[in-house]
Amino acid sequence: MHAPGATPKEVENIIINPLERKLREIKGVEHIYGMAMENFGVVNVMYFIGEDREDSNLKLYDKVMQNMDSMPKGVMQLSSSRLI
Repeated sequence: MHAPGATPKEVENIIINPLERKLREIKGVEHIYGMAMENFGVVNVMYFIGEDREDSNLKLYDKVMQNMDSMPKGVMQLSSSRLI
C-alpha cells in the first residue's frame, strides 16, 4: 500500500502492524510477513497447505476492505497479487 511522504518507521507503525494484527484473524493463515519502506509497505500472507486458494484470497480481500476506514488519511488503495 502506498503512503506518500511516510518514513519506513511510520509505515510500519501506522499501517503494517495494525494490518498484520487484523489479517491474523483470518482462518487458515499460517504466516504473515510485512515490510515497510519509504512511502509504501508490503504484507505477504501465507496459508496452510490445503487451504482453498480462491476462498483464502476472498477472505483476505474482505478483511482488508473491512479495515480500510482505519487506515490513515492519504493511504492509497491497496493492491493485491497472488501466486498461481
